[in-house]
Amino acid sequence: MTNKYLCYAHFLLICFMRINIRHAAFTLLILMAMLNGIAQRNLPVKNIKTEGLAKIAKTTIPVEDSFQFRNPTKDELVKIFVQQPSKSSPINTILPVLTLLLGIGLNRFLDWHSKRRETKKQGERWIAELATLSKPIKSQIQFLNECKDQIGKDIYGVPALQIASGVNSEALNVLDKSELINYLRIKRKRNLSEAVQGATYIVNWGRILSGHYKDLNERYNDYLTDISKFNSAITESLQGVSKDFAYYQLALEKKLGKDPIGDPVFASILALFDEQIFPFMDVGIEDLSALDERFIEPMTKIIGENRHNELLEPIQNDIRACVIALKGLTTTKGYLLANLEILIKWYQQSLDELIIVLGKFEIKDNEEYFVT
Repeated sequence: MTNKYLCYAHFLLICFMRINIRHAAFTLLILMAMLNGIAQRNLPVKNIKTEGLAKIAKTTIPVEDSFQFRNPTKDELVKIFVQQPSKSSPINTILPVLTLLLGIGLNRFLDWHSKRRETKKQGERWIAELATLSKPIKSQIQFLNECKDQIGKDIYGVPALQIASGVNSEALNVLDKSELINYLRIKRKRNLSEAVQGATYIVNWGRILSGHYKDLNERYNDYLTDISKFNSAITESLQGVSKDFAYYQLALEKKLGKDPIGDPVFASILALFDEQIFPFMDVGIEDLSALDERFIEPMTKIIGENRHNELLEPIQNDIRACVIALKGLTTTKGYLLANLEILIKWYQQSLDELIIVLGKFEIKDNEEYFVT
């Protein structure tokens, strides 16, 4: 019995050293069954033979092959023969060592099996995550083309840009490259060098895709910042033109000594303000194309025809500032349009390379993994 408990103690030490309790418990049940069968065949048997012993008084006696004493109650001599346990067999000596080795071997096997199963799981997740990126990439290309079309229709308008869900490839960032290498080695029968090269190609493709997303956001946010700056400049310039016109009216009235309504230059400028500026003083001007065509260009023409009129100089300066801001808007839109075309090209390249990426897993038909 002592040897059996020693075996259990050895194995329990192994069990508590393991994290996977289910594997340890399973192995312990197997060993308990084996040890019970072995130990029961080797248990020593104690046989006690008595001669005329009816009742023995409670007495502490040494353990020998035999001994005798007198029974005080019946005044008779009692002789007791004690059969010592047989010597330990070799199996009882080496059994703890075998148990320890068997437990270590089982633990190693269970670890190996668990790691292979985890590697397969991680590899299949890599394939699934990569394949599902096909749809967001296609959607992002479509959104970029739609944004480009909006710029072509309205050079002064602010195009809305949609971002496809999942196109940032964040899911790939949490996956382990080392597990991918192991998957390519074990499941795809690659040597270490080929597995590392394949995994590096796949990971770099994901990083490039993340870079596209970062560039897209940065360039569009820069565009919005510039648009806001130029719109503010246009608003300030128009407010300056309105103040300049009021000062021009007072100065001209003082110069003529009468109401300047009869002055042809003043009358032309007043007509432009009545049609294009004053109606929008409270709500603001949204159609910058109409402002450029119906107010800035006619006003520039009037000022050019009367460039020697010093009273028009403040108006001329603010009109020039407004023209510069409008040109800034068109230039910014041109930059955005060029960036959109570059991003469309990049995303299309990534979509084409996705088939090559999935080919690293030796999938028979890569297209079947694409989510359409």
